Amino acid sequence: MSGLTAFPLTLAEATAQIARLHRHHKPVRFHLFSIGAREEGRDLCGVAVVMRPANQAMEFEGLMCEVSRLATDGTRNACSFLLSRCARIAFEMGYLG
Repeated sequence: MSGLTAFPLTLAEATAQIARLHRHHKPVRFHLFSIGAREEGRDLCGVAVVMRPANQAMEFEGLMCEVSRLATDGTRNACSFLLSRCARIAFEMGYLG
């Protein structure tokens, strides 16, 4: 991809960036993991927060998770980069693909 790299974030770090980039939703209180993306030569350009499904009907024996927040500053391919990394991480953690 276009020089993007992923790195782990705490929920507090991710929430702060979401408040800065995407003000439509209330902060998430719990998460499974959060990641950030940075572009080569730049600082943070996007974040994603993954949690258990908010809708209990979507929960399948504890093996499902969802991206609950995704926010970028408009960097090209940042959204798809973060979504693909979230899917890969969740799969490695044992969640269904």
